Amino acid sequence: MNFWSSYVHYDAQAVVSNVNDATKLAIVSEGQEPWSVLLEQGNLQLVKGQTYQLTFKASSTVARPLEVTVENAAYTRYFSEIFELGTEEKTYQFDFTLGQDDTAGLKFLLGKAAGSPFAAPDVTIDDVKLELK
Repeated sequence: MNFWSSYVHYDAQAVVSNVNDATKLAIVSEGQEPWSVLLEQGNLQLVKGQTYQLTFKASSTVARPLEVTVENAAYTRYFSEIFELGTEEKTYQFDFTLGQDDTAGLKFLLGKAAGSPFAAPDVTIDDVKLELK
């Protein structure tokens, strides 16, 4: 989890750990906002006009939505995708092009989502890569 941080808002309850070199988020209570439970890598220097490719593996013990974003400190989003996370590990890949130079953070939002509440899922995220395409 080098260069990664996690956040669990006061209205949520989750334990974030490293299991077999993957990040596991054991979510007991997801809170009231999508960002109530999140995993983030910040201080990414992104360049206008460049196309980036985001790739990662993820799974959940309970099927549920996952939102992934790239946004700056003012919450301006350069990329945002919500998709259904299943119980089998799957590789996800997304491309986006930046509209301006900026310092941004890559965030996995695991708080409240469509269909909430969920039955205490354990979400695993692994092999995250954000690179030029």
